[in-house]
Amino acid sequence: MFRFLARSARRARHFNQNLRAQGVPFVARMVLVAQKVKGLVLPKGTRRLAFYQATLGRLSGPVLRYAHGTWRAGSAEGHPYLDAIETLTFEEVEVLEFVEQEEPVVSILIPVFEQWRITYGCLKSILSYSGNKIRYEVLILDDNSQDEIRDLPEKAKGVRFVRNEKNLRFLRNCNHGATFARGKYLVFLNNDTLVHEGWLEAMVNRAESDKEIGLVAAKLLCADGLLQEAGGIIFSDGSGWNYGRGQNPNLPAFSFFKDTDYGSGACILIPDFLWKKIGGFDDRFAPAYYEDADLAFAVRAAGYRTVYEPRAVVTHLEGVSHGTDLNSGLKRYQVENQIKFEEKWRETLQAEQAGGPQNLDRAQCRGTHKPCVLIADYQIPQWENEAGLRLTWMYIQLFLDLGYRVLFRPSNLFPVQPNTAIMEAAGVEVLHGQEYLDMDSWLKEHGSSIDFAYLSRWEVADPLMEPLRRHTKARIVFQVVDLHYLREQRRWENSGKTGISPEAARQKLIEHRLIEASDAVHTPSLYEAEVMRRDFPEKRILEVPIFFYEDLVDYSVSANARNLLFVGGYGHPPNEDAVHWFHDQILPLIVEKHPDVQVHLVGGGAGRRTEALASGVTKLHGRIDDEALRLAYKMADIAVVPLRFGAGVKGKVVEAMANGLPVVTTEIGAEGIAVSGCPLVIGNTPQEIAARIIALLADSSARSSLAEQGQAFVLKNFSRARATQIVLGDFAWEKTVLKKVETPC
Repeated sequence: MFRFLARSARRARHFNQNLRAQGVPFVARMVLVAQKVKGLVLPKGTRRLAFYQATLGRLSGPVLRYAHGTWRAGSAEGHPYLDAIETLTFEEVEVLEFVEQEEPVVSILIPVFEQWRITYGCLKSILSYSGNKIRYEVLILDDNSQDEIRDLPEKAKGVRFVRNEKNLRFLRNCNHGATFARGKYLVFLNNDTLVHEGWLEAMVNRAESDKEIGLVAAKLLCADGLLQEAGGIIFSDGSGWNYGRGQNPNLPAFSFFKDTDYGSGACILIPDFLWKKIGGFDDRFAPAYYEDADLAFAVRAAGYRTVYEPRAVVTHLEGVSHGTDLNSGLKRYQVENQIKFEEKWRETLQAEQAGGPQNLDRAQCRGTHKPCVLIADYQIPQWENEAGLRLTWMYIQLFLDLGYRVLFRPSNLFPVQPNTAIMEAAGVEVLHGQEYLDMDSWLKEHGSSIDFAYLSRWEVADPLMEPLRRHTKARIVFQVVDLHYLREQRRWENSGKTGISPEAARQKLIEHRLIEASDAVHTPSLYEAEVMRRDFPEKRILEVPIFFYEDLVDYSVSANARNLLFVGGYGHPPNEDAVHWFHDQILPLIVEKHPDVQVHLVGGGAGRRTEALASGVTKLHGRIDDEALRLAYKMADIAVVPLRFGAGVKGKVVEAMANGLPVVTTEIGAEGIAVSGCPLVIGNTPQEIAARIIALLADSSARSSLAEQGQAFVLKNFSRARATQIVLGDFAWEKTVLKKVETPC
């Protein structure tokens, strides 16, 4: 009991440290830590949890909403330059000094007609927030203004001014001005915009990330800081929709990279070669409106993608340039040009676009032809720390590569950084924060768009199974990761107890219920797949690669070996037990023969007892990033995995083989991995393990042979092709066009 409490306290302490590093306020941290402790002390299926739910449990929802609400990073607020624009006087404004570039990467094209204050504010924001990593030039496309715009060159040094002799109006002004651009990329930016920090780098980096990207749209905010548009939607009748309008721009639904129908011409980026290939804005939409939607459709027709980049944030003072009255001024062309647009793209609209706002969830990321999968795990994948979370992240990436729309929900709803930002930049919609506490209500509203669910671990799947069945038609796949009841029973027996562990019995009931409720079950362990097939002979149960690889690193074998490596999180009981057993009973036998041996323990979560192992022989490296881990594998001579209990496939074993290391482990450490061709060195007693390590330290040719066999085994059994085949088998989706339903405005 004391060890359990000490381990729980250590986990809570590390969780609190992570929260503090994320900038979470103190009160919110305490609430979230308490929730973490509750999960450890009051596990599902226990009487004490039932008592808690009947008494204090009713308070947990409001308290958690408060905690996540106080943490919410970034509330809606206006641009810092907004208030100053209206009070500017031309004589008193400071001179803006832009660096003149001989070979700019980007040409920022700003069409203007009078409104010098607005234009000056736009220029000032560009100078302040564009950074110096991207070489850019600014061109003011002056459409024969008669106000102070004519004198603006004296206040904006380094800006190129293209002045029209007569008023061309918006579309033709843009087309004409683009002929003067020298950049690889063209950015069309309305003069009634104020850019935010990092906007330009985000747009260019996104364009450079994929040669198929032909147009990048920014996240647009209103003057009050609320969202104006997180990508634009076009319905089958040609009407448009600004996705997310009027909501908090920092919500998860608006914070991930995605394909989109179009982006408002207030801020878009397009490669110069593609602009010329398409022929610019179509003149039939002159003087303005629908030229941006038409450009996006033309980009796709040319074989390129139109995408939304949420890290490129721009405040757009909508209506300043053209007004808001659809019956007068330029704004009246919005109605006329919708008719022209529908006529031009009628076949595409009918084949590819959603019928109306009732299909918003799919339409907002061009998902009418995309399968949608909800993936859930207990937290944001910290792929550098745990094999189960790395498994989750690899399969998320595979789903993305196969063209699925991916939603991910961490059970703790906490957006671990930088991992959450990395996932969102990859195109994952991460469901974190208070909005996703009540998944029953959320699925009731959004469940019709979910085709598949991939639920990792029983404690994650248990609360989601019933709401998914109630509100969706999703095929549900349960990824057990490992059979928890099996691990608990082995820990019970390893401590010298006999009979059935009460905790193992409780977890077995839950896991069996979830297996029965699922459409299919995945496990990384061949052994556990056989156990489940015995208990559920009619159920579809597949063993899947825990990791998968395409290319493996080169390795070298040292003639004078002495470095042993253990990788794992030490808050995990099997790992903690393994390193202490190794240190107390195995290491002394090795040191007796090899006094210069060095043991390297890599991983976080070490408590004081584990930290006390540090010595001249044993080095604790703590939690390290992927690059440092690669170096750790490179300098090591042998990987040791002396597990005495546990379940599932041990990711550290597969990872070590992939990195060209011979692996000495136990039968428990090797369990679940195919026996045929597997070059693991097995020992179960301290004497057996020590003898095998001592022999390998002295035999470089044996280490070289094991390294070669290990990598060959990994390529055969843990390939991306095999994982892809499994995913396409259990997550097959019939491509259909959403039924077009007429929706009144």
